[in-house]
Amino acid sequence: MSSFVLADDLSERKKAVLDRLSSSKQDENAPILLIMGNEAGDTDSMSSAILSSYLLSKAISEGDQKYSDAFPKATIIAPLVQQERRDLPLRAENQFLLSLLNISQDSLLFMDDLPKMDVLAQRSDLLLGLVDHPKLSSTWQPYSTFDKLVEVVIDHHADDGAHKDAKIRILRGPENGAIGSAASVVVDIFKGTTQLKELPASLADIALAAILIDTDNLRPAPRGKATEVDLEAANILLERSTFGSSQRNSFVQTAVQVSGLEKFSGATIQADMEEQGELHVSQADTKTVLQAATQYFEILSEKKLDVSRLNTHDLLRRDYKESVANVGTSATDSIRAGFSSVPVGLSDWVHERHGDGEDRWNGYWKALREWMNERKLDVAVVGTSFRELAETGTLEERKKNGKHRRELVLAYLQKPSKGQSLFPGLVKGLEEDAYSASLGGDESQKLELEAPWKGSRRIESTGKRERVGGLEKDGQCTILNESDAKVWIAVWRQRNARASRKIYLPAVLHSLKLASGSRIK
Repeated sequence: MSSFVLADDLSERKKAVLDRLSSSKQDENAPILLIMGNEAGDTDSMSSAILSSYLLSKAISEGDQKYSDAFPKATIIAPLVQQERRDLPLRAENQFLLSLLNISQDSLLFMDDLPKMDVLAQRSDLLLGLVDHPKLSSTWQPYSTFDKLVEVVIDHHADDGAHKDAKIRILRGPENGAIGSAASVVVDIFKGTTQLKELPASLADIALAAILIDTDNLRPAPRGKATEVDLEAANILLERSTFGSSQRNSFVQTAVQVSGLEKFSGATIQADMEEQGELHVSQADTKTVLQAATQYFEILSEKKLDVSRLNTHDLLRRDYKESVANVGTSATDSIRAGFSSVPVGLSDWVHERHGDGEDRWNGYWKALREWMNERKLDVAVVGTSFRELAETGTLEERKKNGKHRRELVLAYLQKPSKGQSLFPGLVKGLEEDAYSASLGGDESQKLELEAPWKGSRRIESTGKRERVGGLEKDGQCTILNESDAKVWIAVWRQRNARASRKIYLPAVLHSLKLASGSRIK
């Protein structure tokens, strides 16, 4: 295992795929299997695709019957980043992680490395795998062709029933107890196998990064998202990672240097360690290992939250997913919805990127409308997630005593061709937590939306919290209206700050279908 170099392994997989795709040769006895994370391209998606590609290919080549019966031994398996290469800088944490592990971005396969979709659709030797999302994205057109090629689905989001015939279909969605990271699910699947027991340290390091980020440093509920599955996966990875070896301190020192950040204080690290779930690393001093891993988490977290250089357009596309809701029987009854997750509060976002003048909200709404035009969206949803500073004390105290907050923005574009507006029903379904009700009233699936929205900034002249600007009382945004289209917008504070996009995405789709009920009876 000492000779394994992750960058070389990724380069070889990429080359094998591109060599095959550039030739006219098609061999169904040695198919290509591209395993991709979701189109948001976060660390969990990237790491899970890399980890599952390696483990699955090893299991098949070593004759593990569970997998060798499903795929030919000569299957070419490679991870695919479901983004264009130019989008990688939007994810500072991913850039940092790749640099730390000496992986050039040229070693990775991106969407723009592939032939055009119409060319790919002609191949008889192409298979697709999904991690960190349960359904193939609408990027893959003609969808009816690519939908049939999905043979692997490994995920921790809600199961929407897609790809029922996939050879490997393992979904551990929130309805079965929310697992924090897709990487944890991958580790759980291969638990006890030779492939996982012999996992190279660099693969453990990259998978551990995803779990640390997505569970807020292995913090259990209710303050965090770590489940027993996440904690067990982390335990397994820690023992096989650089953190379980004598190289842990030099690895952390290198991480600090690569990140360009200041070294974190012992008090900060200790505070984060106090809220971790129970872990035990058998081959090393557990406390020492966790101290090093916590520093790793601190750096990854800081890099992830550093979006100061990004404008509104970049923030909207940085962590983005798209879905189509079928709300009727014809093509015109489908609604394209886009979901952007942004680590900045709405008040700071509007002020810092659109100025302090009276026109700042109009500037923000125009940027959102341009994004909808670019993506051809009927509905744009923006979920913010940020830490609101406490109102009193020193800056350090305000940060320490601050609280995690979420907000939700919903923009609805109504065209005459779409019939009656679904906006009132959509808002009603979301405000009444209809999605949670459909799951038996599960409290963890509630959004608990609060209107009117009140921002984190206070108006200097009145001392009151800021309110939304640029909207009519019914939510209509008249500056965005066109002769053939009108736009309505709703903005809320979300009281359930633990409800991430894993919850508000299916909640919006569910409410859309409820709102359209009168049209599809």
